[in-house]
Amino acid sequence: MNSGVFVTRPYSDDYAPEFMYWLLVSETFISFYDYNKSGSTIQHLYQNVFNEFKFPLPPLEEQTQIANYLNQKTTELDTLIANKEQLIKLLEEERTAMINQAVTKGLDPNVPMKDSGIDWLGEIPEHWTFSKMKFICDFILDGTHGTHQRVDEGYRLLSVRNIINGEFKFRDDDSRVAVADYEAISSRFKIQSNDIQLAIVGATLGKVALINEITEDFVTQRSLATIRTLDSICNAYFLFFYIKSVSFQSYLWLNTGFSAQPGVYLGTLNNCSVPLPSLLEQNEIVNYIKNNEKRLDNLLDMASQEINLLKEYKTALIGEVVTGKVDVRQEVVN
Repeated sequence: MNSGVFVTRPYSDDYAPEFMYWLLVSETFISFYDYNKSGSTIQHLYQNVFNEFKFPLPPLEEQTQIANYLNQKTTELDTLIANKEQLIKLLEEERTAMINQAVTKGLDPNVPMKDSGIDWLGEIPEHWTFSKMKFICDFILDGTHGTHQRVDEGYRLLSVRNIINGEFKFRDDDSRVAVADYEAISSRFKIQSNDIQLAIVGATLGKVALINEITEDFVTQRSLATIRTLDSICNAYFLFFYIKSVSFQSYLWLNTGFSAQPGVYLGTLNNCSVPLPSLLEQNEIVNYIKNNEKRLDNLLDMASQEINLLKEYKTALIGEVVTGKVDVRQEVVN
């Protein structure tokens, strides 16, 4: 046992250990801890301060009733929370399967299929063509490999940490570089709307986002590849969803090199095969995925909100029961 752990033990028969457990996980004790904790980097509570913690102590029989009641009710709530979390997992799996099906098999389940000849892709619609990614893109380039001094005021230098839930977002603590460095980095290309940002280095390899709108100019680090499609051949969203698919992600990790950290070469991306329907069908697929993602996002948001409400209720219930605000003496506990 290290010094960061307190052990409590009743010195008499005045209180039940089970009641003490629920008291110490309640908001009553957490508030006491937050008010009395010390330390700047590692928060801790001194034992002499802990010893001064005062709390209402009901009769022993009532303590046992409280503990039994909370054991039952919190188990019921935890089961509800676990069910909601399982629902979220199933909805995310549905999203993944839906995207993969749409971008590799199309929307018509009765369309004739043909063997793609690629293990990680399988069959594709007979009327679709194949293209290497380099032939449907204007360019596929990574960010700067250079070392640039960070400044307080300047242009943002962004990385994979800016890909958040499939979106590319600015953060308050983004690194910035001076104007001269920005101009040197952006001389190869300037990022614009509908550019795809793909993580190609590190444990987050494969994370992807599509830039909807440019609100200010920025540049990226080498951990990101910028992919710009040729609009006359490929809908940027179609390629974005294809990159998100299980099929492409399998290709990516099958062709990943490992040194200090996993990474994929730009040549690997350029030579990746992309099953390609007509632009009209691409647009239909994109709209189908967007509509289904909106439906799934609504269900996911609802499930997440319900989980938060259940957790809040659980916290409030524990606090109110251990402090006597809710009387459970007459409650029947199974």
